[in-house]
Amino acid sequence: MSDAEIERFNNDPGAADMFKLGLKNAQNYQVARMQPVSGGENQRARDEHLERRVVSDINNGEPVYFVSLDIDKFKNVNDTYNHLAGDTVIKHVFEALEQNVRSSDKAYHLHGEEMILIMHGGKPEEIVERVDEIREKLANTPATIIDNDGHPKQLNVTASFGVSQMRTEDVNKFNIGDVHKEAEVKAEATLYVSKSTGRNCVTVSPGLCVERDLETAAKIENVLRENPSVNVNGWKSEYAAVYLGNVIK
Repeated sequence: MSDAEIERFNNDPGAADMFKLGLKNAQNYQVARMQPVSGGENQRARDEHLERRVVSDINNGEPVYFVSLDIDKFKNVNDTYNHLAGDTVIKHVFEALEQNVRSSDKAYHLHGEEMILIMHGGKPEEIVERVDEIREKLANTPATIIDNDGHPKQLNVTASFGVSQMRTEDVNKFNIGDVHKEAEVKAEATLYVSKSTGRNCVTVSPGLCVERDLETAAKIENVLRENPSVNVNGWKSEYAAVYLGNVIK
């Protein structure tokens, strides 16, 4: 602003009020897009990112991957220590995600211990390798919590991951909300397979990485062999049942 514009602004109470209102609205907008525990962007910010960039990337033939993750045995942290310790673990995990993703990727904290990554570009094998590196770094970096006696304590933290792809052909069939929902359901189903077959691992949607399909099939078969009473059709979601059935066949 020029000196004349600044002077005119200072002499106009209405302009000052409008500026303050605009600043407050901008601050409220940012707050509405943040998760207070982790300081990360939330589901609203994720949805804006989907509409703003993901559609464009998919329409241009750029692969987009959806990664769901869940902190392993998180309830034990709250039950054994306290909710402050749980909040510390959530923040620790989210910071690990942000520090280890590529500049083209985005991490979001949806709620509780559930987080997602939206990853742009790259071959499926490269994405899975990257996610596995994030998983390994997290597993090798303890969180520092305050225990029930008020003392600092190193706590090993792991997470389970599920990877799916938002497919180019799906954009021609559905709107972005449907495409995202399909990818999210697939990622959550594969995440559940990770949690049901040992935790602290990465599971990939069928057909994305053939070698991972074979690995997953072996893990599932072991679970079913050791727990013959497991009801596959009751696992998490309808897609999870279909996934498991297809892989085992």
